[in-house]
Amino acid sequence: MKGRKRFLTIWLISIFAIAIITAIFKKDVTKFYGIASAEEVMINYEKPVKVKKINVMSGQRVNKGDLLFELIRPSLAIEVSNLQHEIEQLKGKVRGETLEILSEIKELKAIKEAKIQEINSEIEEIKNSYQYNRKLSSELKSITIDEESDEDSDSPMNKKITSLSKELELATNPLDIKISQLESELNNSDDPRSIQLDRLNNELDLLLKEQQELKITSSFDCIVSDVKFKIGENISPFEPIITLHSLNPTYVKGYIHENLYKQIKIDDEVVIEPLSSNGKSFKAKVLSLGSKIVEFPSRLVKREEIKVYGVEVVLQLLDNDLLLGEKVLILSNSSQSLFDKLVEYYNSLMES
Repeated sequence: MKGRKRFLTIWLISIFAIAIITAIFKKDVTKFYGIASAEEVMINYEKPVKVKKINVMSGQRVNKGDLLFELIRPSLAIEVSNLQHEIEQLKGKVRGETLEILSEIKELKAIKEAKIQEINSEIEEIKNSYQYNRKLSSELKSITIDEESDEDSDSPMNKKITSLSKELELATNPLDIKISQLESELNNSDDPRSIQLDRLNNELDLLLKEQQELKITSSFDCIVSDVKFKIGENISPFEPIITLHSLNPTYVKGYIHENLYKQIKIDDEVVIEPLSSNGKSFKAKVLSLGSKIVEFPSRLVKREEIKVYGVEVVLQLLDNDLLLGEKVLILSNSSQSLFDKLVEYYNSLMES
């Protein structure tokens, strides 16, 4: 009988010890609720515009590169037209001046060529005349020809040729200088008209680019959240025109009770369970914790007449198929065991 009592006593103590150890080392699971959300992209324009065409509606799915809407800026078309007219006028003046310079160069080259031909003709005539006289003299036996005198630079023939060559040089040098100046002017890209034309073309390129940017396309696959204007309505600078959000939620905004917020930390991994019956769960990561106590949204409390307060928690979602705005349950394993809590409590008792 005594042995049986001893066995029962040992058995109860063992069960109690196991229960205590399990309780000590078991981690708490912190539960709180949140709403799946996505960052919205708001599209606006920096100048006053008017809606020309709308290709989408709220709730519609669009792909990257799809045309969302077209805008018009009435003054832009006038600016482009005026600038194009000014450029054409300036190009006409430049073409006229270019043709005038080319004509002058052609005329100077013709004068130079005529002068060269004239002088060369005179030189050739002198040489021919000299050769003819020399031939006649050679036929007369009484006349002795001095061949060395023909090669003398001071001979009458050579003097005339030298004089004509200098005359040609004096006549053509000014023409060469003038032709060179005109050709340099023709090829000069730094002249005022070229600079002005480059400036106007740059301005036109910017206006045409702006004109193209009035066709607004989607920069990513997304859902249209809201279209805020209708065709024909005027839009003020930087006024939101349309808002977009990603196809799936990118984060969860949760609210944890003020008595529990110390049990989670930034970068903690948590599990997200949708309240729908699909049974799926998703991993998430704590991005930020609020720095003040706030009131829970009415959707996250059981009874609206009872106010609940806590801390806002933002969680980054990875791959998921949650609905935007879906209510979810957030599960976080407490990083502090019951044993740690008992030690912490014991230390606080000792300090007090």
